[in-house]
Amino acid sequence: MEKLYGDLTQTVRELQEVVRKSTPGSVSGDQARRFVERFAEAERAAASGVALFSPVVVGTGAYAKEGHASAQDWLGTLSGTSAGAAKGRLAAAERAAVDPSLTEVLHEGGLSAAQLLVVTQAASEAPEATGDLLELVGQGASHQELTDTAARAKAAARSRESEHLRRARVHAHRHLRAHQVDSGGVRGEFFCDEVHWARVAPSIEARAKELWKAAGGSGGSGGAESLEAYRLDAFFEQLGGAEGLDWSGGAGGSGRSSSSSSSSKGPGARPSSSSTPPPCAGAAPKATSSVRSRASARSRSRPPPSCSQKPVCATSSARGSTSRP
Repeated sequence: MEKLYGDLTQTVRELQEVVRKSTPGSVSGDQARRFVERFAEAERAAASGVALFSPVVVGTGAYAKEGHASAQDWLGTLSGTSAGAAKGRLAAAERAAVDPSLTEVLHEGGLSAAQLLVVTQAASEAPEATGDLLELVGQGASHQELTDTAARAKAAARSRESEHLRRARVHAHRHLRAHQVDSGGVRGEFFCDEVHWARVAPSIEARAKELWKAAGGSGGSGGAESLEAYRLDAFFEQLGGAEGLDWSGGAGGSGRSSSSSSSSKGPGARPSSSSTPPPCAGAAPKATSSVRSRASARSRSRPPPSCSQKPVCATSSARGSTSRP
């Protein structure tokens, strides 16, 4: 293998020398086309080599010797791509490593990184389609034709899949991913079962529209932020409750706060700590079931008020009666 590695190193140097000495402006269109064809062929061969050897690097953890925290960071640095794109290439290479038909085509140097990704993703749902897709590649089909054929194969496989198996497959691939953006902020994505999402989506959408309209978003007003922005606010409210969320945004921010703005509070939201309780005026109104349930939960989780406090009145959430200090 050392001799083979030496041959590869020499080939790369020769290719680099060709690129260094080339003068594209001095050749005809047909000559330029032939150069591009050879370069594209070399590119596919190189991509196939990366796909063949990278699973070994991942399996042994050898990428860490270069100071990289993950395999995708390592490959992304080498190939000049993002860590996300590198992660996709590594996943495709690992799938190809256990498929003899794909391994054979990679040894022939006939698959680009994009083609391998399409074929392996289709094979994960429709393994029987691998042969047809590789045949298309061998015939010189366009990437669009390959992608469309793969999509049809996956759709046919899903239509044959029972509901139980489909949900099991989706559940097995569920994920929540987030990463820090260099320019500031965090970007994320998630994948989940439709049934699980249906349990929270309606309330998130209703709350987002409520916040959006309260900020002047209805009627085509241009002063409000987008509905998507408020949809994220509503999503975080679902996660942690409206209390304690601060969307002031600092200098120049929108200044909205789901816990302090009366126009954006949801049903049952408590007033901020700076508000003064109203004086008692006869019996308190009868509490609704939703208020009773929230008050009951708070009474179990909170300690009683300090004796030094002097409330104007205290209302029983269970009966709606008024007790005086």
